[in-house]
Amino acid sequence: MWRCWAWLLLCWVGWANAAPQPVPLYVYHDFPPYIVGGQPDLSHALADQLSRRSAGRYRFKVVVLPRKRVDVLIATPGWRGVVAWVNPRWIGDNAAHLAWTAPLLDETEWWVVRRAAPQSLQQIAQADGYRFGGLIGHHYAELDAAVRAGRIFRFDTASMQSLVSMLLAGRVDVITMPSATELWFHGAWPRWRERVLLLPRGAAYQRYLVSDRGDPALVRFLADSVVALRNDPGWQPLPAPLPPP
Repeated sequence: MWRCWAWLLLCWVGWANAAPQPVPLYVYHDFPPYIVGGQPDLSHALADQLSRRSAGRYRFKVVVLPRKRVDVLIATPGWRGVVAWVNPRWIGDNAAHLAWTAPLLDETEWWVVRRAAPQSLQQIAQADGYRFGGLIGHHYAELDAAVRAGRIFRFDTASMQSLVSMLLAGRVDVITMPSATELWFHGAWPRWRERVLLLPRGAAYQRYLVSDRGDPALVRFLADSVVALRNDPGWQPLPAPLPPP
């Protein structure tokens, strides 16, 4: 009998060792193309790619968290998981316990205005008298002081899709979005670029993955995987950015 139990124990240990290790993939960019409710999106595509490339070692699962909870999570050394689509300038690259991959995605930002009532870059910079549409909980460094001073009026909503609807309906005059998000709307919303103008906002930047140095094996895997994805012609989560019309 004891031999039977020993054999079952060995089988269980072998199964446990073979089971993929769950790894949360934290995302706080809860708008297209990073998160698209009920549809394929960039974050789930990344989780699938990383899981497959781990050859059964890891199972990555997307977890959407607000930015403030992400900040709290990664502030303490030893946290578990990966945060996707971030940049050291936003998180702070002086934390010794954080391990950054190479950049995974190149990005720019656009101001978006209606063709029917366009605002110029100069008018946006002057921040005087127009209605700005923002996402709840998001900060817009160039405009925050003007909003507090009452020189422009900010109207918030919970989703990027609602924000775009507000713009097209004329309820706000200016919104902003990443170039990857604009590309998603270009593909998903008929006549999108016929109705809006895109104006550059700031310099180009890049998006990375960040994890904790306390798990060297995961750090190495992420570093190798990001380099491999950037060089893999089969990994094309987004079309090449197009110039504004």
